[in-house]
Amino acid sequence: MLILRGGAALSAFRVAKINDQLASDQSPVRVDSTYYAYLVQLKSDLSEQSQRVLMDLLAAEDLVDTQSNAQVCVVSPRLGTISPWSSKATDIAKHCDINAVARIERALVFELDGDIANCAVPAVLYDRMTESAVTSWSGLDAFFAAAEPAAMTSVDILSHGRPALEQANKTLGLALAEDEIDYLVESFQGLQRNPSDVELMMFAQANS
Repeated sequence: MLILRGGAALSAFRVAKINDQLASDQSPVRVDSTYYAYLVQLKSDLSEQSQRVLMDLLAAEDLVDTQSNAQVCVVSPRLGTISPWSSKATDIAKHCDINAVARIERALVFELDGDIANCAVPAVLYDRMTESAVTSWSGLDAFFAAAEPAAMTSVDILSHGRPALEQANKTLGLALAEDEIDYLVESFQGLQRNPSDVELMMFAQANS
């Protein structure tokens, strides 16, 4: 995977608002700066000329130094999904005859002050429903891996009630509101069956 560094991502005003929220949440980290990183999956070696064209297309400045000791949080589209941005960018690269490129995805990089290694990624930095976050470049190693689809599972509301759905809400990153959880519990108890994880995800997406 080729990782290219783009320009600044968020305005100083937006960064200040995030830092205010981090301080309010008593997080040990603060955002120092942000930039876009472009994750490029290759089918074959990329020629120097093709790399220059690709960098021009993406307005990329350089390769990301993935060996740096800088504290980072890399926020990407949720693993296993392909963003609309990715589909369009990949098509443009192919139309420019950069045939070595299989897929391009964009990530938002937060450069941090403070130690994030021993704490959870702050919720203010990403949307758990649609995004994934890692705190090291090595955490992206499996980003383009083709995984086998997981088997569909169900959430046992009939036996365990509301706590079962509350746990699924956290585990699956559904971001359901309290009234939505109440509605789902009441609805499936009325139907006398348990919801599948697919149904819950579809409900969460429709109401996001």
